[in-house]
Amino acid sequence: MATGGSSFISKPARGWLHPDHLVSKEGITYTVKYIGCLEVYTSMKSLDFETRSCVAKECINRVCEAAGLKSADKKEGWIGKY
Repeated sequence: MATGGSSFISKPARGWLHPDHLVSKEGITYTVKYIGCLEVYTSMKSLDFETRSCVAKECINRVCEAAGLKSADKKEGWIGKY
């Protein structure tokens, strides 16, 4: 694993999430399940970073709620403006 140098991926100071020997030899796999999508009617490029982050988080929350992965504790988020 790269610890600096010419690689565009540098090992974080606190280390990788998984042991080096697994990443470099066997690799890491994750089970992924598609849970849905949400359309945003404004270009994310036109929004500043903080607003983009808030929109993304709100979309994730709404998709998770619709998929039954979390309780619907928020009534109406602010994403409706976009």
